[in-house]
Amino acid sequence: MSLQEARSLYFGRGELPEALLDQNVLRSWERCRQAGLDPARVECGEPNVRGVAEARERNRTLISHAQPVLEHLFEQIRNSHSMVILADARGMVLQSYGDADFLSRAEQVALHPGASWHEFERGTNAIGTALAERGAVNVFGSEHFFEGNAFLTCSASPIQDAQGRLMGVLDISSDYRAFQRHSLGLVKMSSRIIEKRLFESEFAHQGLLSFHSRPDHVGSLCEALLAISPEGDLLGADQAALELLGMRR
Repeated sequence: MSLQEARSLYFGRGELPEALLDQNVLRSWERCRQAGLDPARVECGEPNVRGVAEARERNRTLISHAQPVLEHLFEQIRNSHSMVILADARGMVLQSYGDADFLSRAEQVALHPGASWHEFERGTNAIGTALAERGAVNVFGSEHFFEGNAFLTCSASPIQDAQGRLMGVLDISSDYRAFQRHSLGLVKMSSRIIEKRLFESEFAHQGLLSFHSRPDHVGSLCEALLAISPEGDLLGADQAALELLGMRR
């Protein structure tokens, strides 16, 4: 199906004007249609208990650095009918924290540990689409490909390791009526904190050089990081450093 056909299908549901629709969502819808997913699908499946245990073991490093960030992030959104989710690079939910009233609704669509939210499993959704696009995304209400997920509004940001490999994604999901405009900013900031912790851990025994084009940004989340060996060799650069230096990994 072409992108135009995907747009036509979407706007047949009476949603936002095309000019207001995120291109990430349009591309995701096209991928879902090409994969043959049915928007009316309601089957969620049972949580993969063994699978999530294995996924948590594979992602021990990610979880250890993300856990305190997740807990702090949840404190910022507590009592807002929301939840915070950490998923791995395959879209499987590893950890979640949420308000009890919203968790009960999230359970109905398998938004819990052990469930895969890869696009080809759950259609357009913030977790799966952030992984596919390798960038932060919002998915509002009926922008979700599966009609049963339309009560959700989600914001997600991918997490990369020190080598730029995709490790997972951080997500805030809520009832679409309780959406907070700062949610995307919160997950982007929090994923940046996790990435910085991962970089500093990877190169804990090397020299770390912090810099920025604006000196007042050194020491903040905006700073760029380089890892330098005792011999002066460049061992690593985070994404901020690559962007400031105009380099590719």
